[in-house]
Amino acid sequence: MSDMSQPREPRPAISQADYQRLSEFRYLIRRFLEFSQVQAEDAGLTPRQHQALLAIKGFPGGGPVTVGDLAERLRIR
Repeated sequence: MSDMSQPREPRPAISQADYQRLSEFRYLIRRFLEFSQVQAEDAGLTPRQHQALLAIKGFPGGGPVTVGDLAERLRIR
């Protein structure tokens, strides 16, 4: 349990350049996700099925993938 009596460290200010980099990063993520969705649909898959297949095929270590591993990779709770 965290100690609520301890003051939090102030966060450093985010510069305009940082906001621009974050904005560009988010934009590129959205473009990639859109591209991936189109590719999945062209292959007859849902985007989630495509993500699951990628997670299984590209799992580090090459060993068997457990349901827990897959859930973690897909960020399913």
